[in-house]
Amino acid sequence: FTPFIFTLILLSSISKAQDLSPSRTGHAPIFIPGNARPVEPVGPQIVGDMIQFRTELMYPYNLSDFTEITSAKPIHDQPLPFRLPFFGFWYHYIWIQRDGYLAFNRGMLSYKFPVKFPFVPRDNLLEEDPSIIAPWFAMQDIPTEVPHAGVYLKIVNLEQESNATLRDRIYYDFREGMIGASDFRPKFALIITWRNMSMVNRRPEMPLKTNTYQCVLATDEIRTYAMFNYEQIEWITHQDNYEGLKGSAAYVGFNAGNTTRTYEFRPYSQNPRISYLTTRGWGNGLRGRYFFQIDEEVWPGACIEKDLDPNLPDRLPLTFFPRVGHMLGGTLVNFTGPCLSPTSIITCKFENFPVPGIYRDFNHATCISPPVMYHGYVDLTITVDDRTLFLGRYYKQPPDIADEDIVILENADRMEDPTALDIKWKMHKLGWNDNSPAIMSLWGYRETGDVYPHLTFIDKLAEIRLGALRTQIEPKIYNERHNYNTSDITFGFISISLADPTILGKDIKQSPMIWSRTMPLAWTLFLGRYYKQPPDIADEDIVILENADRMEDPTALDIKWKMHKLGWNDNSPAIMSLWGYRETGDVYPHLTFIDKLAEIRLGALRTQIEPKIYNERHNYNTSDITFGFISISLADPTILGKDIKQSPMIWSRTMPLACLADPTILGKDIKQSPMIWSRTMPLAWYFKPQWEREYGVSGRWKEHFCHDWFQQESYADRFARVVFRCPCTLQQAELDRGRFSPDLECNVIDRKCDTFHRGAQHCLRTGRPSIGGSGQTCCYDDYSELLQTADTMYGGRPSRAYIYGKHPFKMRMMIPALSEWLHDTMPFFFCCKWQPKEDNAHTCQMYNYWRTSQDCSSYQAPSIGSVYGDPHFVTFDRFNYTFNAKGEYTLVHVDNAIHKLDVQARFEQVPRNRRTDPQINATALLAVAARDNISSIVEFRLRPIAARWRYQMYVIVDKEYIFWWDESMRLQNFKGVTLYQPRPTEREVYWGYIHGTRGTTLRYRLVNRYHCRALRRTSICGS
Repeated sequence: FTPFIFTLILLSSISKAQDLSPSRTGHAPIFIPGNARPVEPVGPQIVGDMIQFRTELMYPYNLSDFTEITSAKPIHDQPLPFRLPFFGFWYHYIWIQRDGYLAFNRGMLSYKFPVKFPFVPRDNLLEEDPSIIAPWFAMQDIPTEVPHAGVYLKIVNLEQESNATLRDRIYYDFREGMIGASDFRPKFALIITWRNMSMVNRRPEMPLKTNTYQCVLATDEIRTYAMFNYEQIEWITHQDNYEGLKGSAAYVGFNAGNTTRTYEFRPYSQNPRISYLTTRGWGNGLRGRYFFQIDEEVWPGACIEKDLDPNLPDRLPLTFFPRVGHMLGGTLVNFTGPCLSPTSIITCKFENFPVPGIYRDFNHATCISPPVMYHGYVDLTITVDDRTLFLGRYYKQPPDIADEDIVILENADRMEDPTALDIKWKMHKLGWNDNSPAIMSLWGYRETGDVYPHLTFIDKLAEIRLGALRTQIEPKIYNERHNYNTSDITFGFISISLADPTILGKDIKQSPMIWSRTMPLAWTLFLGRYYKQPPDIADEDIVILENADRMEDPTALDIKWKMHKLGWNDNSPAIMSLWGYRETGDVYPHLTFIDKLAEIRLGALRTQIEPKIYNERHNYNTSDITFGFISISLADPTILGKDIKQSPMIWSRTMPLACLADPTILGKDIKQSPMIWSRTMPLAWYFKPQWEREYGVSGRWKEHFCHDWFQQESYADRFARVVFRCPCTLQQAELDRGRFSPDLECNVIDRKCDTFHRGAQHCLRTGRPSIGGSGQTCCYDDYSELLQTADTMYGGRPSRAYIYGKHPFKMRMMIPALSEWLHDTMPFFFCCKWQPKEDNAHTCQMYNYWRTSQDCSSYQAPSIGSVYGDPHFVTFDRFNYTFNAKGEYTLVHVDNAIHKLDVQARFEQVPRNRRTDPQINATALLAVAARDNISSIVEFRLRPIAARWRYQMYVIVDKEYIFWWDESMRLQNFKGVTLYQPRPTEREVYWGYIHGTRGTTLRYRLVNRYHCRALRRTSICGS
């Protein structure tokens, strides 16, 4: 399907309002304040007027907006001077229909009620599956006896609109009324009003009944939101021309067209309960207002009363944002679904981990995600008053994949002994008040005897102001710490959380948190179906500049963070904390709190920490932790809401950074701050003085950890025997995508190779873990040759733990990012990176003994099967033929005791451009579906041409549409399968299965290649 594109540009000006007579029923005058009044010129906004205008349901319309739609002319054809995305397509025109809907194609020849979409037309040249937005789709008429009855259209260019009151009203209504729209700034709006419409063929002797309703569309040409306003509903069906109450009720909903997707607004659409539309909705607190997001998928912004229709499914889809969060938790998640009251008992369950929800209003509630050591989609279940009503899929990202909310500048956290850590953070995940106090904390990770590992709190690093956005910590201030319980932790995180989470809301008891990346902890030694991403994949909310956290002894850590995940007040106090990770006897590991690093101002966005200030710390319980995170959380999470008890958090790459000192900034009842996290980081900058006191100076502490690791490896299994062998050249590796995917740091685009693979041009990792959970890294130099540890310590090497984890994830050796840092990365720092002789150090030789690069002598190139063009087939044994059949067929089938694989494809006839054109006797490949053993079912469908403005393909996993929202989502993990998408347009998507089978879908021409390992050739049927 290719829509006609109108190139005519509408040049319109918004006329001064005309004061018209009230509507026939007296519900509201046709002139509604918001336009300029007859006695008042268009001018500055008056705050009191804005408050009043926003309490009125209908947007302004007047006679200058009247269209020529009549009983004889039911359609108004309107070119648009902008791009309007809708349900994956985009349009430059719109057809306004008298019968209560907006259309983007010619639709069906006739409609039979009740209507059912999507529709499969018999002849695409005569009729089409309609692409429609329908606030009230029924056969309607315009009564001549009612003055000014009819259809009105107003187009608003918000960037040029002189009526500030109307412009700001649109901004505020959509931002506050719809989940996920808080940063939405529309460029254009359409206001379409159906005023006093009656049903068609009504009996003249019966009393006149009319409906008045409105559709407001707002778009920034990327996102599109719809608002339905129902002022008056007196009839519900056109099939009863007496009273309009008996028969199939009007349709309310959205249909994408092209026989693709549809959304019907139940329980109201085509149901007698549609008459309730004027009394419910509660958008912006108003009866009769409903919001929807409609650009790529349709997400309702109004709650659903399941009791209205017992035929609704038990678990309805949940609208929530953000849809992806940090594996370590602390993300503030807002949702719409069940209808709520202030007395509702709300529970959010992330997989099997329940957390309390916080009531916001009738439509909205909030919860803070708990730590879930998982990489992939987990079920987000909402329970209200012990009734499970709504279900969503939330993506958890590991620390070093997630967005880095806390950044340590110049990689100071990766030095052995930095003089200072310069730390920046993003405050928006914690709050919006720059002055909110926050707490910066240090956390560590270790694996002990516990079945389920977890983070360990090490220390409070600092108290900060959330809006500072940057601070500096000098590690020397922790020199006198005595962390006896955590001095064995070698890496961790910095977190930031609100000191008072009630800043977010009076009921919020916990601050959200942001986290740093994973980091070594030498600098921190004290003297004395929501997607969870691993830390090093998730967006890095806390960034340590210049990789100082990866130095052995940095002078300072320069830390930046993103504040938007914690709040919006620049002055919110926040706490920067340090966390560590270790694996003990517990089956399920967890993070360990190490120390509070600093108190910061959330809006500062950057700070610097000097590791020397921690020289006197004595962390006896955590000094064995070698890496961790920095987190930031609100000091008072009630800033976000009165019931929020815990602050949200942001995290650094592997290492926590800071928390809001007072989470009550988010709301007075918020007791826990949200948190943001740094990336994973070594903790030498914190623990080094303590390690020197315990194990000796002059590098003896490094030898101690290296020898200890070497001894553990000598008793462990020989995992390197079962990992994939590296391709010999970069060209081979590029062709073997699926089994191998690019390293997310060291690749030809990002080139962040200095820390682990200096001198490499490009590195790849295995796309899936081995049977035992290990992985392989292959690096190539400027000559595209394999870079090996025999030549340099920066060569590629196998790893005992796979970087992205192994199902079921929550157990020792299987934690995404953290297990790999514990067993493979931190020994590299102790044995090689921080040794004065580096490659020539005897400890580095010990490291390479167990982590030596494997040559490519045993590499087995995959067999390749392809489908392209007419279509032409190339089988795995290189047989070439053409196959022009139409329908669904099996491309590949494997069925034996060990491996099962099915790849199916749909072929359709190439369509004619015009009806008079001859039939084209050729087929094209339009869809592929695959499953390996008991993995998730992955399906790729070619989008219609009009829907390729942003994405080229539909990607569906287990019947759910999957999207790549940002850079941190380039790699997504599912049951038994990993998807990797190198570009945000979905022109290329690679998928890899756990047993080494892989297929690739290349570009929108949908050229398909299927790769299988050579050992499986004898068991394959098909191409």
